[in-house]
Amino acid sequence: MIDRPRGEKGGVEVLFTLTKRGKLVGEPQVSSIDNPVLQPFVIRAIKNASPFPPFPGSLQKEQQAFKINLNYE
Repeated sequence: MIDRPRGEKGGVEVLFTLTKRGKLVGEPQVSSIDNPVLQPFVIRAIKNASPFPPFPGSLQKEQQAFKINLNYE
């Protein structure tokens, strides 16, 4: 479960990069947000999820950027 302030709602688009071993590279960047109060919670959620699972062997990249949407309802 992703932490958030009680009662806050909104959508957030966040960008982040992972190494092939699932390690977070740098800071996640919020690119779009409906409710700015959620920004520190989104960044913390991505950081707390690291390390992510490693890339499958078929993906031959050293790093991959991801853009995801999170909706707090």
